[in-house]
Amino acid sequence: MISIVTNSLPGRQEEILEQLDLKIGEAMAEIQRAKAKAKEGKAATEESQEGPARSA
Repeated sequence: MISIVTNSLPGRQEEILEQLDLKIGEAMAEIQRAKAKAKEGKAATEESQEGPARSA
């Protein structure tokens, strides 16, 4: 698909690929944020299920 687009616009190949790179980077960052948020939520849920921490 990318080849079709870049080949149909030969003078803009670099621009198109740079924009794709930017969008892919943004999407990857969003995925990483979502994973981190889910991991934090899971840790908080597990912590709340354990009850209050006991002190010695």
